[in-house]
Amino acid sequence: MKNENGKAVSLNDFAGKYVVIEFWGSWCGYCIKELPRLKTCYAKYRDKAEFIGIDYKDNRQTWLKAISKYELNWTNLIAENDEVRDKYGVEGFPTKIIIDTEGKIVLKT
Repeated sequence: MKNENGKAVSLNDFAGKYVVIEFWGSWCGYCIKELPRLKTCYAKYRDKAEFIGIDYKDNRQTWLKAISKYELNWTNLIAENDEVRDKYGVEGFPTKIIIDTEGKIVLKT
């Protein structure tokens, strides 16, 4: 997937690190309500884990506005289709997935 600057980003870029993935969308009220808590976790754990927000079902312009409006300072990616959502078995939003240093999913909520 691509970040807000158009650079391709892969989970392999974070090999050997804990990764927290947040599947979300600006259209999702529960996602927006969850952002303050996610920002608190990011502030506390950003030295121990990489945080990645994966936006789903927003167009690029709406996604970029949301990143700015909500001051999302972690890695932000946009899902342009259902491939990643389906690969991780995401059925609702927001969904958080934590991946350990060996690349295994240790939590999905």
